[in-house]
Amino acid sequence: MTRLIHHEDTYRRLAARPGATVRWVCFSHAGGTANAFRGWESHLPPTMELIAACYPGREHRSGTAVPADLGTLCDQLAAELRPWQDIPLVLFGHSMGALVGYEVARRLERSWAGGPAHLFVAGQPAPSAHRRGDVRSEGPEDRLLAELRGLGGIDEPVLEQRELRARALAVIRADLRLVEAYRPGPAPPLGCPVTAVRGSTDPEVTAEELGYWARHTRARFREHVVAGGHFAPVRAPRTLLGLLLTDLTDDQFGVSRLPLP
Repeated sequence: MTRLIHHEDTYRRLAARPGATVRWVCFSHAGGTANAFRGWESHLPPTMELIAACYPGREHRSGTAVPADLGTLCDQLAAELRPWQDIPLVLFGHSMGALVGYEVARRLERSWAGGPAHLFVAGQPAPSAHRRGDVRSEGPEDRLLAELRGLGGIDEPVLEQRELRARALAVIRADLRLVEAYRPGPAPPLGCPVTAVRGSTDPEVTAEELGYWARHTRARFREHVVAGGHFAPVRAPRTLLGLLLTDLTDDQFGVSRLPLP
């Protein structure tokens, strides 16, 4: 019997704030989970709530297969956002999550409730600069592990246990296949502002590739560089969110200039 998906299976509320006027929706990297954003709520004003996507194939959704393509995943994620659209949404995605956030934003703009107020992306070339032919999902385990360690993208304690390592690598490979098969089709620019961020030494996205995100919005575009590598933006949430909240304020979105907690 097929189990119906509930929107609270697909998104985890990390900060419940009944009086919130803005809701952040976060999408993690390949192999990532909603827990990647735990603690971020302490760096947001009390008027902002935080939820994070729970991708298939992991945590409580370990029995759900990862879709065959990124478009199908984003169709599901966008549909399950409907119950959360009672207040304006701000989307944030890191690495693979940046592509997910962009594709979800496109789908929301075509929906009855309208698109997000802002799209924030980090650690990922723009869709128009997508790196084709960069195949990692089918490589040998030792090479994949070396690349993940180089990026700082996997916890060493996980690698020490054979069963956990096998499970984690299976999920990472499935997510990497989504990114490798991604072929963005022709699409009009988003109507919301876009902000793009990269780590200064991130090998996964060059300054030029980051700048191409400007082509994907007809609103305002901004970019920021933070010190460090691929995971630097998300591992310093206080610094990152300080930049992003300033961008929201500059949009005259109604976010007051409050000092960060």
